[in-house]
This record gives sequence, structure tokens and C-alpha cells, in this order.
Amino acid sequence: MNLRDGFDLEACDPGLREVDSPPEVITSTGGYAVFDSLPRFAHIHAASVAEAVSLLKTYADQAVLIAGGQDLLRRLRGRVHPIAPRVLIDIKTVQPRLDDIREVDDGVLIGSLATLRCVESSPIVRRRYPMLAQAAHASGALQYRNMATLGGDLCQQVRCWYYLASGNAHHCRRKGGSQCPALDGDNRYHAIFGNRDCVATCPSDTAPALVALGASVHIAGTRGERTVIAEQFITPHGNALAQDEMVTGVHLPTLRPGSRGVFEKFSRGNIFDPAVVTVAVVAQVEDGVCRSTRIVLGAVSPKPWRAALAERKLDGERLDVSSAAKVAQAAVSDAWPLEWNGYKVDIARVLTRRAILALASEDSKPC
Repeated sequence: MNLRDGFDLEACDPGLREVDSPPEVITSTGGYAVFDSLPRFAHIHAASVAEAVSLLKTYADQAVLIAGGQDLLRRLRGRVHPIAPRVLIDIKTVQPRLDDIREVDDGVLIGSLATLRCVESSPIVRRRYPMLAQAAHASGALQYRNMATLGGDLCQQVRCWYYLASGNAHHCRRKGGSQCPALDGDNRYHAIFGNRDCVATCPSDTAPALVALGASVHIAGTRGERTVIAEQFITPHGNALAQDEMVTGVHLPTLRPGSRGVFEKFSRGNIFDPAVVTVAVVAQVEDGVCRSTRIVLGAVSPKPWRAALAERKLDGERLDVSSAAKVAQAAVSDAWPLEWNGYKVDIARVLTRRAILALASEDSKPC
């Protein structure tokens, strides 16, 4: 559907002007309430990036983008938000396609619609950034990785069972409310870093790896294109995208000679569950000494968390058991666990120590 066609929501489907009727509730085996149908919406195939962002501007908060749909469809079916989007803009149809992975003069460019399966299996990524391939592989089951895109993985919503509760059961601060029910509620998987305005966690496995690799995110909008470093793309309350913008790709810079990377993940054991803690470490190792270290923790705050103190402690240090223990302790020195999630501090410390020691291993792959 093109803008020149004069698309009209209510002319397309008069039912879209009506309030979505309450669907039948089905209780899953996990105890979570889901619904038997999606809310009504119009589906538009965007022919280009320019058309997609123009549609976003035209329909504003009534529209969302869809590619793999792994995060979006779950939220739609659960009636997570007070008002469901009425327009889904399909960007899998844009030309030129946004799913390529290619080498450029200063690194590698990955299109935002490249699936996680394509990222993990790409010869270019596996050769130059094996840590990112490992993170993409760890993101979920094969069926999920075949559908989920790199751009969608970066833009997905945080994990918090109050925020994602079916039927918009909790109008929390992230939705414009005045309270965070997780602070005094069941917070076993919530944040241990950052402020306490929102204690949801960023579930992306690729985001910590991209931040550690110094990646940047390419963005297109109705006002033109811009680039944001990956560390600043995900924010405590969402991401850096304006309402009329979309991610078009991710740029990975050429790393310094001798750079190595390690990705570690601890999950609850179910491959479909998000991580409890992840750690991504990148450093330039020369004669067993670390330089230019980046240590990023995942699933511990609403955004990937840079362990700045730990990075400073590791720079210039020789990799051994003693230095790894000190750096790992520094990585969690500013943690503030909630009532039920203090164990995440211990997991973060252990994974950081394990990752640092892995850097020293002769088997550690350059990244």
C-alpha cells in the first residue's frame, strides 16, 4: 500500500473505528493469561524506507513497524498496552532489502532485517566478530532465530511481568503511571543496576555484544539519516528512535590487532526464556596484558550496563586468576539488588570472572 493510494483506516475496515471487543481468555500452562485473537489492525506493505517512515509520521502513535514480529505479536495478543496499534507497517517488503551483511572499508555493515540466524551463520561475522555470532546463537530457539531480526532484537521491549502483564493489568511508570509494582513485588529477575524509576531489564543478547564491540546504529527518518552509537541507542525508558524513525542497519568497526571477545550467558534453562545475566567482554590482549577493555553486562538493567570501574581496573593488568577476581568484584560494586534478586549479583560476578579468564586462554577467539 502506497501513500499515493490515499489509504484510509476506517474505509479499509470500518471495524477499526470501534473499540476492540473483549476476546476470550485462555490460561496457558505457565499460568499466564493470553487471548485467543489479535486486536483488529490494518497491515501495510511498505515499498521503501522512505514510505515506511512517512507512514509512521502519518499515523503517529497508531502505527508500529513489523518485521519478524517476535516481540510485537506477543504483546498484541496479550493486550499489554492500554491502546493497541491500528496500523502495522511491514518493512520486509522495502527495496532495497535491509537484510544483507557485507564488509565495508571501515568494518562490517549488517542490515536491520538480517535474522539472528543469518547473523550467527554469516562467514563474515564468524570470522571477524565471533562473539556476536555466539550472542545471536544464544538468543533463543532455532525457530525464534529464524524469524527474529537484529533490528527487532535491539528495539524489543524490556522484560518485566508487571509491564507485560496481559490485559494491561498494571499501569506502571513505563506506561505513564506513578508506581513501579516490581519494587515491592516479585522482582526475582529484575534490574540490579541503574536508577529505581524502572527496574525492568533489557532482554537482548546481541545488545551487550554490540556495545562491547563499539558498534553504531544507523537510523532513517522523515528528516534524514543519522547514526547513534550502540551504547546510547537503548535508554532506560526505551530507545533513541523518534516516532517517525526506524533502524536500517548496524555498523561494526574494524577492531585493533589482538582484540579478543568473550560472551557468557546464564539463563533459567528454558531456551525460550530470556537471560538472567549476560556478560560481553572485548579487550586488546598483548603478551597477556589487557588494553582498551570494554565490559558490558546484560539483563541487569533497562539497558546494557557498562562496568566502567571494572574496565579501568583491567586496563594494563596481566590476565590471571587474581586480576580476574578483582575486576569481577569491581563489575558489581555499584549493584543495588532488590529483595528477591540478590543472587544476580553473584551470577554477574562469576560470569565476568569467567569471561576475563577466557580472554587469556589460547583458545579465545579474536573478534
